[in-house]
Amino acid sequence: MLPAPAPTRFGLRSGLPEGLAVAAVLAGFFLATLIWQQRPRAAEPPGSIIVTTEHAEIYGLLARGFLRGQLDLDLVPDPALTAAANPYDPALRPKVWYPHDASLFNGKFYAYFGPAPAVLAYAPWRVLTGHDLPTAWAVLGFATLAFLGMVTFFRAVTAEAYPNASAGLRAAAIIGLGSTSLILPLVRRPAVYEAAIAAGAAAMLWGLYLAWRGRESPGQIRWGAGCGALLGLAIASRPTFGLAALPAWIILSGSDSRARLGLRWTRSVTAAAISGGAIVGLLLAYNHARFGSPLEFGQKYQLASLNENTVQHFGLRFVPTQAWLYLLSPLNWSGFFPFAEVTALSSKPSGFGSHELSFGILTNLPFLVLAAWTFTQITRPSTRKPIAAPLLVGFIAALGTMLPYYYSAIRYQTEFALWLSLAAAFGALEFAGSRPRRILVWALAVAAAAVVALVCVRAYEPDPTRFPSLLDPLARYLNWPAKAWRKTQGLTAGPVVIDLDLSQSTTNQEKYLLRVEGPAGDSESLLIGSNAAGGSRLIVRREGSARGEAHVDLPAPLAGRTGTLTVNLSSLYPLNESELEGHLD
Repeated sequence: MLPAPAPTRFGLRSGLPEGLAVAAVLAGFFLATLIWQQRPRAAEPPGSIIVTTEHAEIYGLLARGFLRGQLDLDLVPDPALTAAANPYDPALRPKVWYPHDASLFNGKFYAYFGPAPAVLAYAPWRVLTGHDLPTAWAVLGFATLAFLGMVTFFRAVTAEAYPNASAGLRAAAIIGLGSTSLILPLVRRPAVYEAAIAAGAAAMLWGLYLAWRGRESPGQIRWGAGCGALLGLAIASRPTFGLAALPAWIILSGSDSRARLGLRWTRSVTAAAISGGAIVGLLLAYNHARFGSPLEFGQKYQLASLNENTVQHFGLRFVPTQAWLYLLSPLNWSGFFPFAEVTALSSKPSGFGSHELSFGILTNLPFLVLAAWTFTQITRPSTRKPIAAPLLVGFIAALGTMLPYYYSAIRYQTEFALWLSLAAAFGALEFAGSRPRRILVWALAVAAAAVVALVCVRAYEPDPTRFPSLLDPLARYLNWPAKAWRKTQGLTAGPVVIDLDLSQSTTNQEKYLLRVEGPAGDSESLLIGSNAAGGSRLIVRREGSARGEAHVDLPAPLAGRTGTLTVNLSSLYPLNESELEGHLD
């Protein structure tokens, strides 16, 4: 039997670099949330039929429902929806107001997403304040807890398995954890989807820490019970986090790093199974009470942008595409801030959905390659650390779930990146046996932080033609070298003057005024059309790997008129040497 693992303790001096690293990562989380709050927001068009996160947040509505003693959202569906023969088909759905991706069943709105975030955060906040908890701050809170759980788990394992690792090296590993875990991208666009994943990640990571504390320790059944309860909450946030049960079992089994890797049923495992099973049982009862089936979460009743009942969500034909997007696809780099852009998907298999800001983590975040120094320990019993097998199993299980899925998104990458990031952090401690290697680890960690930050900047929405106000001065400053170089080449930037001839146009026609072609099929266009008030609308439309649209409304119609139009386009989406810079004027 292994001795009880000692609690994590580091002296003040040894812990200072780690504390600074943690503070830097958390400051990045807060800044990302602040930038999101300050971003330019496109106005809702009149008659909008979708409730966005700016108007009604599903978890807030669910919390209100729970506090009223009901399982459905605190929102009454439009009668046209409840009377529709098939509201789940977007083509047949009435054009009325509804919460996007809510589930409609028996005349009531339900949440397809796990209920745990509503119970843990949204409902208590409403009881204490009388207001809904903004999802941006909920995601920030859950992401902070997830990262702190990851660091606590890392330090606990390090204290036992790597007691001689220097404070500076541990700090570099923590910087790597903060970036390559892809928790930050959850914060950069906080919506109901990110809230569920961030809450599940937080519960899972703290559960792994409790599993480490409770492995084969006499009298430590409480650690196993706590681990099981947290894993149950992770499942009640997002069911795919149930895959963490197997790595937790390996840890709780207390497999000796020099003897065995098998699973055993210990008292801690029993306690975890009981507490976790109780929460999962409540989740299944919750589903049965809503939809008449314990395994129905509401997906078949979702009011989504496609008919969930006709979509094949999983298929082996999606695996090569997803493996390329998630692991190997390189970023496209340019001289203009934010410099990095995800690779466009030139072709995709039949039935594959959207490619939403995912990128190859192995090719773009080489810090993760250090995970090999952790995983290869499994083949070396004499030096094997007890953490290698659980992390490898967790990574394979999470990745294996995402690869056959029909939709690609960076938030899904977080679920398997967590495991690989932890393995890379421990691998960094194995790898850095000399000063040059320690310097390399720091360089890889800082580079990973920069890449992830730039990818997140690229992703701010809904207006793809403007930076959030906090980033605009930075963008102008960082774009100066590229602008200066272009001037030496005789290239000019905007504004440009466009000759308008709309004498043959009517108010309801869209007309392309300017189109700029970019790499990999990307393009950015300026169009003119009409708005609901009878005036004209200038539209900037981005097509390709990062689609989006923004517009400026003019009070008077331009149809039937001729003249000139002076336009600047933003450098947020640099295309090629004919790119225009500035803002849409």
